[in-house]
Amino acid sequence: MATKELSQYRIFQTQHEMEKAISTLHGMIQGMSCDRYFSPEEVSELKSWVECHKKQYHPEPLNSLLHLVSEALEDNKITQDEFDDICWACDKALKKEKAFDPSTIALQVLHGIMHGALADGYISDDEIGYLQNWIYDFDFLKGSYPYDELDSLITSILSDGKITSEERDILKAFFSDFALTDPNGMIKPEEINALKEKYCLTGICATCPEIIFSDHVFCFTGISSRCSRKDISEKVQELGGAYIDRVSNKIDYLIIGNNGNPCFAYSCYGRKVEQAVNMRKQGGKIILVHENDFWDEIE
Repeated sequence: MATKELSQYRIFQTQHEMEKAISTLHGMIQGMSCDRYFSPEEVSELKSWVECHKKQYHPEPLNSLLHLVSEALEDNKITQDEFDDICWACDKALKKEKAFDPSTIALQVLHGIMHGALADGYISDDEIGYLQNWIYDFDFLKGSYPYDELDSLITSILSDGKITSEERDILKAFFSDFALTDPNGMIKPEEINALKEKYCLTGICATCPEIIFSDHVFCFTGISSRCSRKDISEKVQELGGAYIDRVSNKIDYLIIGNNGNPCFAYSCYGRKVEQAVNMRKQGGKIILVHENDFWDEIE
C-alpha cells in the first residue's frame, strides 16, 4: 500500500500491536460466551470493537480474523460453530506469531475476557465461575499483574457462597481498567467512572502466595498485629532473605500490616502500597502479601 493511501488510516499496526489485538479478540469472545449465549449488547460491543480495528491498516492474519468475525456478525448473532471457528483461527494465528512470550499472551487474553464479561453491563455467575476456572488453569501467571489481583477478588467474593450486587459492581470497576473502550461501544464511561470513584481498588494482596525467603528482598508497610518492624526484619534475615525499608525495584515482597489495615474489603492503601501497585502495572514482579500469609508461611 502506498504511503499516500495510508494517510486515511489512524495507526500503522506493528507486529506487537497485531498480536495483542488477536489475543484480546480471543479473550473477548470467551468472556462473552461464558453463559453460552451472545446477548444483543455483547454482539454490539464486538461489532464496535471490530469496526474500530478495521479502520487501522494491519497485516495478516489479523485482517482475515476481522473479516471472519464481521461475517459472523452479519445476522447479529454468533452461533456455536462461528464461535468455534473464531477461537480456532485465533489459536492458529497466535501459535504462528512470536512477538510475545506465552505469559504475555495469556495476560492479554485475560484482559479480553474481562472486556467481554463487561460488555453487557452485568457480571454473571457464569462469567465469575469461568474466570475462577481460568485462574486455576493459568496458575503459572502467579506474581503477574493483574492475575494476582483478580485471583484475590474472585476468591474473596466466592468465599461466602453468594455474590451480591455490590460485589458484581466491584468486579465491573476492576474489569473496566482492561477494556478497550470505544465511544460507540456498549461500555459507558459515566457508569464506570462512578463505580471507580465508589470502589477504590488499590493494592489488592495476592491470595495464599508462595513466599520464598532465600535471596529475596522484603519490605513492610502499615502496623503489625504481632510484633515490631525490627522483629519482622530479623525474621526475614534469619530465613535467608534481605529486608529494606523503602519500596524500590529491588523488592520482591511488600508485606501489608494487619493491625487496623485490613487488606481486603476491598483493598489496602498507603504510599508504599501505591508505589508497589504502580511497579506491578509496569511489569514489576513485586508481590503484595497480607501479614497473615507471611506468618502462615513461617509457622
